[in-house]
Amino acid sequence: MGSRWAKRGLTLRLGSCLLAGHELAGVPGAAVCASVALATAYAGSQLRARVPAGVGARIAGGAAEDVLSYVLVAAATA
Repeated sequence: MGSRWAKRGLTLRLGSCLLAGHELAGVPGAAVCASVALATAYAGSQLRARVPAGVGARIAGGAAEDVLSYVLVAAATA
């Protein structure tokens, strides 16, 4: 998987988060979800830069990023 900050990946991530957030909670939900998407993309990018280069470590880093994003969205939309 490429960088979370790559134009293609970030554009798709923001687009899907905007649509999902809007569906859940209108414009405020879209704003919250887009903010969370940017925060988790940054955090994931930083995490992956610090993780050793093994495949297992990359999978663990990706799973940690996913858990962080789910927790933040759940907290923001509760």
